[in-house]
Amino acid sequence: MARIAFYAPIKPPDHAIASGDRQIALLLIKALELAGHSVELASRHISYSKKSALDILADKKQAAMDEAARLVIDWRARPAVERPALWLTYHPYCKSPDWIGPRLCQEFDLPYATIEACRTHQGRNDEWRPWRDIVTASVRSAAMNFWLTATDQAYLRSILPDAATMAPLLPFVDLQALGEVPAHPLPASFDPNLPTLIAVAMMRPGAKARSYALLADALERIDGHRFNLLVTGDGPIRAEVEAAFSFLPERQVHFAGALDHDQAIGAMKSADLFVWPGYREAIGMVYLEAQAVGLPVVALRTAGTPEALVHGQTGLLTDPDSDQHDGVAGALAEAMAALLDSRSLRQTMGQAGVDYIGRYRDIGAAAGVLAAVLDPLVARSANSAR
Repeated sequence: MARIAFYAPIKPPDHAIASGDRQIALLLIKALELAGHSVELASRHISYSKKSALDILADKKQAAMDEAARLVIDWRARPAVERPALWLTYHPYCKSPDWIGPRLCQEFDLPYATIEACRTHQGRNDEWRPWRDIVTASVRSAAMNFWLTATDQAYLRSILPDAATMAPLLPFVDLQALGEVPAHPLPASFDPNLPTLIAVAMMRPGAKARSYALLADALERIDGHRFNLLVTGDGPIRAEVEAAFSFLPERQVHFAGALDHDQAIGAMKSADLFVWPGYREAIGMVYLEAQAVGLPVVALRTAGTPEALVHGQTGLLTDPDSDQHDGVAGALAEAMAALLDSRSLRQTMGQAGVDYIGRYRDIGAAAGVLAAVLDPLVARSANSAR
């Protein structure tokens, strides 16, 4: 067993605010432990910035260097066998670069690794270039960089000389843990004889707002179908979201607000169909979770969603064509109607989703990948320490 220093510069895994990033970080730690290692949360320092100004960059770097200096003192005070043998940073990108890991690895001659280093859509006018340069330097210094999606892989290929320091790690869930979550009762106003559709997403401007607008438009186009709609999530545009679904009878739609992770999973277990367009959804963890609990999925064929489910087997993907809102909403409506029309199709796809997750996307498979790639690095690190 080796000690691994884990760091998430965008948000520590024990942060109070739930998010997809936090959930992935928690799963990674669990997978590393399943792979036979002990994991140390190296730092809770957050380097994330919403703005790209150079003075902010300087302040962020100084704060990170102060944190690195603190860690150097702490690690030097430990016996060598109690220090981490490898540093692993999750999700460094322009808005949350990692200054700390490379500094500690240099000081203690440790291998450095990243998971989901990526380039986002921000900064088309190059305002984020200085921030990106920091991420590029850290990625190039890494002994290994795990990519989660084809987009991440393309980014790594664009900045690395070859694929020697790249490895795939498919996004995953803990199927056993999800199976232990109890189903959450549906709202009393719902008709138990109608299928229940569920959407799980934060309510904020941008891509999430576009997905909610597409979902509302699509549902309004489904003529002759009756259903319950459960929406879980909250945020600054909640009033706007609720207004978009005002065409539905009040007894058929329920806004549950923000739920913790287990509550959201329990709500999905009580539903019949997961409907979330997922416009610009980078990874689509929520789709993996929906499939894991037996829900067929309807989503757009965009960004990370095609990599999260199997079209025609575990769900239905429709064309995104972002310039044609009516066409996009219409295609989503057709896909949802097809699944609303057939309980047997929903059940078949739901079971296929469970099988798919169990075979390819469960935490055991991820632990195996992490062990195979990281164990040689850890072994060399431990040998050099001795």
